[in-house]
Amino acid sequence: MTYPAYGTWQELAEKSEWHVSVFDGFAGTLVYGLPLLPKDAAPGALAEVAAGRHDSAFTAVAATLARHQRSKSVIRVGLEANGDWFPWGAGKPENTPELFKAAFRRVATLMKAKLPGCT
Repeated sequence: MTYPAYGTWQELAEKSEWHVSVFDGFAGTLVYGLPLLPKDAAPGALAEVAAGRHDSAFTAVAATLARHQRSKSVIRVGLEANGDWFPWGAGKPENTPELFKAAFRRVATLMKAKLPGCT
């Protein structure tokens, strides 16, 4: 199991390769915790994810996984969404269930399109 750096959108997209590369040569299935938002996300950013405004960051993550032969990874999109400790969490007043579901579907669909073997 690993998680990307996610302080900013740029960090999520460009600075998380080592988190995957340390598992090069590991024959098992990688479980990847994929944040829906970076730590510095402004309130309301979940709607931006649902609208596709950050697809490039998620596409970059998929490309990293593919480069390291991790197309069959288990991807935990928006993990632990039931609390307030992550910016996409249900404990944040601006994160409605509808917004979370829309953002989750957007990212999950994109990841499946880029990594057809992932679950």
